[in-house]
Amino acid sequence: MVSIVSALACLASGGHDPATTTFGKPEICKFYGGATAAVSLQFDDSMLSQIDNAVPLLNARGIRATFFINPARPQHAQRRAAWEVELPKAGHELGNHTLHHSGAKSVEGVTKEIDSCSDYLVSVLGPKTRLVSFATPGGVPWSFTHDQLDPIFRKNHLVVAERRNFFDEKTTDPISIVQRALDNGSASNVCMHGTGGEWLSTSLPT
Repeated sequence: MVSIVSALACLASGGHDPATTTFGKPEICKFYGGATAAVSLQFDDSMLSQIDNAVPLLNARGIRATFFINPARPQHAQRRAAWEVELPKAGHELGNHTLHHSGAKSVEGVTKEIDSCSDYLVSVLGPKTRLVSFATPGGVPWSFTHDQLDPIFRKNHLVVAERRNFFDEKTTDPISIVQRALDNGSASNVCMHGTGGEWLSTSLPT
């Protein structure tokens, strides 16, 4: 399993000067480590059940995931050491899911929500410039155009997570999503909220 932005690492210039560097024929980036496919496990909303239930299961299996966090939510504060130290140390990716997950009704409001979460991630991960995944919060006011959001994303070095596969475990086996990626040699994702508790929960056996 890979984080969202790890697949983009091969796009970095590596310090080359475009004016003096000759590039060969462009090729499609291969998956990290020569893998056949890539599947990103993604968890939303800074939920306690993710820290208590999902993370130990992932760590025990050497699987790294992307956690889209809301630093101003109370449950985030309850596990602050886990979000700020334990998850990054274990190799998990922290993504921007806005500060409060309350949505926004103005460009000023959405800028503050995204910027504040990005500032928090810089305080946790350090000032080094890096690509950071962004997931739009659902179920809240959010009616912004690409032109409105693009400068905010560029300023914060955000990569938007798109075509996310939230699933109903009663009707869809998440393994089928993984198998489809393997069959097609493609990239996909499996997205969750609660794990073994809280809202929109996925059971621990799943």
